[in-house]
Amino acid sequence: MNKGSIARAAKYERRNQYHLLWAHFFKRFLHNDLISPQGETQITLIHILSVLTVPGFLFAYVAFKKYFIYLKSTPPMIRMAATLSDQGLLIAFSMIAMGFLAILEWDALLPERRDFAVLTPLPIRRKTLLGAKVTALLLFLWFFTTAINLFPALVLPWATADQADSLITLLWRIAVHLVSVGVASTFVFFSCVTLHGLLVNFPGRHSLDRVSRAAQFLLLLLLVQALFLLPQLSFAIKTLKQTDSLAAYLPPLWYLGLYQTLLGNEDPVYRSLAGTALTALGLSFAGSLLVYIFSFRERLSPWTEAREYQSPSVPRAQAWVETFLSRLTIRNEVEQAIFHFVIKTTLRSHKHRLYLGAYAAVGLAFSGVTTLASVRWVEEATLEQIQSALLPVPLILLFFLLVGMRYIFTI
Repeated sequence: MNKGSIARAAKYERRNQYHLLWAHFFKRFLHNDLISPQGETQITLIHILSVLTVPGFLFAYVAFKKYFIYLKSTPPMIRMAATLSDQGLLIAFSMIAMGFLAILEWDALLPERRDFAVLTPLPIRRKTLLGAKVTALLLFLWFFTTAINLFPALVLPWATADQADSLITLLWRIAVHLVSVGVASTFVFFSCVTLHGLLVNFPGRHSLDRVSRAAQFLLLLLLVQALFLLPQLSFAIKTLKQTDSLAAYLPPLWYLGLYQTLLGNEDPVYRSLAGTALTALGLSFAGSLLVYIFSFRERLSPWTEAREYQSPSVPRAQAWVETFLSRLTIRNEVEQAIFHFVIKTTLRSHKHRLYLGAYAAVGLAFSGVTTLASVRWVEEATLEQIQSALLPVPLILLFFLLVGMRYIFTI
């Protein structure tokens, strides 16, 4: 064989390796104990797509009736206000949904030790390995962003367009919708990658690993709270043009500004929000790129595997709290043993921790929403009114924690 044939064969082999690796990494996103406990990735993919496309389909159906029947002959100002509200709602929902997906794939966002332990001894170039992982990550982002916004992207730009708009204008509106919602989802996804990378790739790995788990729970709590407050977004949009409006600090409204700017709206408020949106997207992309390169180099270090297998000790504060609670509330020794067994097995399982944290996050978010709703319409709430609004909170939290405990005992 001559040198040209050898070079072509090597190039073909690298291309074949690349395709096999990115397909493997993409399947690893679906082969997740949290979303695919039985390892059936194809069935899991169908289930996820079904869940993600249903809200978009329902929104498209409601938008069709809303703009072609109920708002067909309304004044332009009312129609524009409804359009802004729906555009902001779709952007916010897409960001929240992508945030939930990033939390579910928290450990798979960065290069994993198991993949590198298996693949690095093989004759695979590092560039091919890194490129395949990044390709799988971007494909995951594109695939699920498209699933979330498939039906709204086809209906909303068409329903909100003027009757005199041409086909090219309509296609441009659809493209603007896809770009605006897509970059909003990308910002959330890259921000989660950056945060996760910063928390697990610095000295003191095991202590920061606990911080990473806490950050995962806090992000989950924030997203659930944002989901409950989603109907209030229209009120924030109305205050955008007020001086020193706090609504300008809401990320969904940054990308609403980008949406309006791309549609040709020359309002300086929207232009400012669009600039903020692009800056935030650039920072999140740069941060995720840096932590990815650092994580890749860290995984190739010969000392990484030894650090991974070090068993972290239980924090003294956690052990003291467990002992204090068991002795304070439980007198029977057998019940104390059961209490410690349940606590330790629950806290050592990532799947059980995340499920219980999800129920706790729903309870906290629901408590916050009900408390705010109780005092919202009171101009000057008294201490007694605030205390009265807070009374149901412990019962709500206890209910969701008990439901969560009951669920994790079945898995």
